[in-house]
Amino acid sequence: MRTLIIHPDDRSTDFLKPIYQHIEGATVLTKNISNHQLKREIQSHDQILMMGHGTPSGLMNVANLGKGTFTIDRSHVELLRNKHCIFIWCNADKFVERHQLKGLYTGMFISEVNEAMFCNVVANQDEVDESNSTFSDILGDVLKEAPADYSRIFRHVKDTYGELAAVNEIASYNNQRWYFTPEKSKRTLYSSAMDYVKKIFALLIAIMCLTSCASHKMAYEVSFHKTVDVIYNIDYIDYIFVHPKDTMCWDWYKETDMYEEFAPQSDSITIKYWGTMKEFRRMERVGF
Repeated sequence: MRTLIIHPDDRSTDFLKPIYQHIEGATVLTKNISNHQLKREIQSHDQILMMGHGTPSGLMNVANLGKGTFTIDRSHVELLRNKHCIFIWCNADKFVERHQLKGLYTGMFISEVNEAMFCNVVANQDEVDESNSTFSDILGDVLKEAPADYSRIFRHVKDTYGELAAVNEIASYNNQRWYFTPEKSKRTLYSSAMDYVKKIFALLIAIMCLTSCASHKMAYEVSFHKTVDVIYNIDYIDYIFVHPKDTMCWDWYKETDMYEEFAPQSDSITIKYWGTMKEFRRMERVGF
């Protein structure tokens, strides 16, 4: 199994390196890689490990790895669909579940003291460091074995990291947000045909909807803001694309997963208009 590591260069996530440092023959991408080359590497590998800082929209681009705001985003979904994947970044679960991907992945994963504060978890730097190193060492130790059995890996990490969770609040919080979605069982010819028909039908509906209103959609940036002290602020960001009629009343947004998770811990929430969806995509291509 050929393994690709996608880990944007960032000192604050160096603790993740033990996860892959013992995987023999792995290709490691950390910085200065074009999006075209990144996609070629994903296509040519069987197992893809993606890690670093991220949001529900994807893995953040902090080292010119890929293009735009995200190193991994929805434009890479189809390339990842039939790969063995591990997604390790904050709120990767939203990305994985939204796009119906499979593999091992994390939810809101605390790796810094400020994140603990934002999530109302009391912890000091030593406890954060202990949680970070323990998780990475446990996962890295089991990943060096081939072939990788994700079901066994998930349970091993859950149980072993769980031992630390008994005395470490950060590990306890994170271990509850360690997930696994297995590959789907093989389907019959009939079920495959029915799925194909459903996809065609859904595509026709989507084309009709896009034709009628896609050009009118607008892009907004929702920031969840928390002040830890007078000089330190924390923000988590969500990007949404909505029709003008949906901006008349924002009550619908209060039912989203992002709002339900972050609103209770936020001091304030701001909504910034980016422009039309086309304008936002243009900015995303050039970076901002």
